[in-house]
Amino acid sequence: MKSMFARGLGALLGLAFLFLCPVPAAEPAVNPPIKTAADGFPTGTETPEGVACDFVRASIQRDPALYLAVCLKPYGGEETKKTYGDFLGSVVAGMKPDAKKNGPSPDEVKSIEKCFVARPLGGGGPASYGYATFGFKDVRFVDVSANLQSGRTRVNRTLVIQEKSGQWAVHPRPDLSPLLSMGLSAEDRSMKDFAAASEAPAVAFVAPIVPVTKFNAPGRYAALTDIYRRITAEVETKGATNPRMQALHERFGRTAGVAVENKLGDLTGALLELSATDPDAKAIVDRYGIVRDPNNGRDAR
Repeated sequence: MKSMFARGLGALLGLAFLFLCPVPAAEPAVNPPIKTAADGFPTGTETPEGVACDFVRASIQRDPALYLAVCLKPYGGEETKKTYGDFLGSVVAGMKPDAKKNGPSPDEVKSIEKCFVARPLGGGGPASYGYATFGFKDVRFVDVSANLQSGRTRVNRTLVIQEKSGQWAVHPRPDLSPLLSMGLSAEDRSMKDFAAASEAPAVAFVAPIVPVTKFNAPGRYAALTDIYRRITAEVETKGATNPRMQALHERFGRTAGVAVENKLGDLTGALLELSATDPDAKAIVDRYGIVRDPNNGRDAR
């Protein structure tokens, strides 16, 4: 019989995609239907792609009402609120008809060319900071490729925030909150076209994912630690009313000095075994997409 670590390692290696969800939701979110506008691209505050595209449309249409509707409301300390509010006011003033003197400039946006699927910022740091500091449910970014008046195209990278209400909003001045936008400009260009996404309804609230192979990158330790912390928090919450989950947390939730890979492997392996008979464990397994590696699974027991 192999050790719990061996079984857990199989589970850890089987995490084809690891989920960095905001901490912690009581139930998995239901994906809302994604609305599209007349141009065929997303619209509405129900999805990150929708607000990102509406943000571009507000610029195209010079529509201050739409601009304010999709932008994040003033937040934070008094100084940040004032600076941010003044910025919004200056943009709105520039959208007034009399502010447009000689027609559109070559660099102005003419239309949306392509919208890419929303992505998390690497490591989960901005999302964790936004949750802990402002109560934001999630922090992501959306790349929208736009056609310019000059005939060229330009990719607009937009920081999007899921507010406490569950609605999404654009943060037009991410530089005002470096911890919310950490790594925004360093992320690789988006490749997954919204229109080509195989499961459109899952685009909006699908948990941010990080392929296992990326854990060889510089952010590996931070990403693994964040995953471990999030899963442990959910196990502890379930343990308040479930003795088996409480025992699981006491066994695997306090293992100081153990490498995070081993801690995560042991915890996910134990959750997999318990999920066969415990609904709470199964909910966490399903929520984070925990599966056993098919190659290791044959001899895991």
